[in-house]
Amino acid sequence: RCPAYGDGVTFWPLREVVLEEAGGARVDSLAELLSGEADGARIAAQIGAAIGLTQDPTRPDELFPAIRRFFEAVADRQPLVVVLEDVHWAEATFLDLIEYLADAAREPLFLLCLARLELLETRPAWGAASRNVDTVLLEPLDASEIQLIAERLAGGALVPDMRARVVETAQGNPLFAEQLVAALQDEHAVPLPASLHALLAARLDRLGPAERDLLRCAAVIGTSFTVDALTVLVPEQARPFVDRHLRALERKRLVRPSRPAGSELAFQHVLIQLAAYRSMTREDRATLHERFAEWLRAQPPAQVPSLDEQLGYHLEQAVAERRVLGVADEHDAELAVRAGEHLAAAGLRAVWRYDVTAAANLLSRAYELLPAENPQRRIAMQRLAEAYQVVGRLDDAESALTTMLRAAE
Repeated sequence: RCPAYGDGVTFWPLREVVLEEAGGARVDSLAELLSGEADGARIAAQIGAAIGLTQDPTRPDELFPAIRRFFEAVADRQPLVVVLEDVHWAEATFLDLIEYLADAAREPLFLLCLARLELLETRPAWGAASRNVDTVLLEPLDASEIQLIAERLAGGALVPDMRARVVETAQGNPLFAEQLVAALQDEHAVPLPASLHALLAARLDRLGPAERDLLRCAAVIGTSFTVDALTVLVPEQARPFVDRHLRALERKRLVRPSRPAGSELAFQHVLIQLAAYRSMTREDRATLHERFAEWLRAQPPAQVPSLDEQLGYHLEQAVAERRVLGVADEHDAELAVRAGEHLAAAGLRAVWRYDVTAAANLLSRAYELLPAENPQRRIAMQRLAEAYQVVGRLDDAESALTTMLRAAE
């Protein structure tokens, strides 16, 4: 899954794939998986560095071939299908990797990439240059298909008049149909809201206070979340009831298990997550982003991918919300420095693996947060100027170099 937040987290989907296949968050596990390859240890080291298992720099000319060799080694045992969700949120380097794999892989490998049409706004020629790529545009479902969805979800309990209203209101959108049926079953919502956004807002309003607060806490984490992380964000007196409220939210089709086993869950759709997030006050957002960052920092690095990117993002969001509220105290300054240093560290690692688009993103955010006297800010500016030149943002590169020259003088 390409995450909906945290720009610059380039290889998050690759990490999920690798760890699922290798069965452990260690380079040793990956090397064991590749033991049949002549240079399996070197391939494992390259991939391990890219997905955050080690802090070693990668060689840009070797990384994509190493990833290809990993997929070919797995596909050599049996045909391999890799499903990549929300590719419209993928970083440019990851899109390059997908296209490279489609052209270069020689074993039975099928990449299924799910994306919204925004992908074609940034990559109009997506897949057009490759004979190995097909694009299928999904049209709205017809009335009979929406009716079938509604009947299955309701278990045959919808009267004909209400079923017809669901079909008419959903306008071919299966998520809208699902949420309409859930609203009718759980809240007997009449009249039905005319838009999906209005329906989601109304459903959130009808939740009990504890369920609504739980959903808002989950929204700060992202589209998917673990029970452990969620429990840390809720008030202490509410923690014994987290499992019970999560089961209620599952019954109402607002969240779902993300994997068959384990404690990870996900929002039923990113629009539900966004609706829950937007329903919070800025003060609550700032507090929860900071609290989640503290929890992340206490986790073993092997268990949390792209730790600097995630820490930097959540601290950055806490600072942004506080500043909109007009808060400018010593704690705000401290949060900004911590956020900037994490983003700078992530940006420098992106430079090492020649992921220049992510590097420019991360380093520019670090530069905005760090105070002038911070040594990391000067390093970030230097690498940012170099990244701008590589991606063709020459005016930005010149501006950065001019700023560095003035500071040196």
